Amino acid sequence: MWLRPLDDQVKIIDFGGATYANESHNSIINTRQYRAPEVILECCDWNERSDIWSIVCILIEMYTGELFYETREDVEHLAMIERQCGPIPEYMAR
Repeated sequence: MWLRPLDDQVKIIDFGGATYANESHNSIINTRQYRAPEVILECCDWNERSDIWSIVCILIEMYTGELFYETREDVEHLAMIERQCGPIPEYMAR
């Protein structure tokens, strides 16, 4: 995903992983750092809520100027999410 300010505007591009709820969902749908817990765990069907998760991660990065979840491994990523949001819900963890 590329962010490029133009005339005090931010444009977000690269929606190549976007899918409709009734379409097949691949676990590699976006940049690792922006993946929602349900995507990482491949535990349930995901929908636009995972897109909202990604947008929030991007907004935090724009505000702080730093990568919010700087990780390269799923287990570490989930641990970081739990530190920020609390325990992963049991239905996801199963």
